[in-house]
Amino acid sequence: MTPNQARDFAGSAAQFFLGGLALALVNLICFLLSADLATTSFADLVVILVFSLFGNFAGAMLLCLLSVASQIYLFAAPPLSLALDDPQHVVMVAAS
Repeated sequence: MTPNQARDFAGSAAQFFLGGLALALVNLICFLLSADLATTSFADLVVILVFSLFGNFAGAMLLCLLSVASQIYLFAAPPLSLALDDPQHVVMVAAS
């Protein structure tokens, strides 16, 4: 492993860790405020955009996957499940 690869990995790990904390905070706030899926998707998209500006592509893609999983689990019906019942929710999650 070259020094550049180690630095890139450390940058991706930091981007994913800090971005994951920010996504968790945004999702917690939206969950406590009983926000709908569209509002949460937009807030998550803003967080992902900010962290993708400071990091690399791999970290941003991991944040996108984390965001989609948390949105499905917390905000799509049935709640606290990874199943999607409503076809509109599939489109909403895919768009984010």
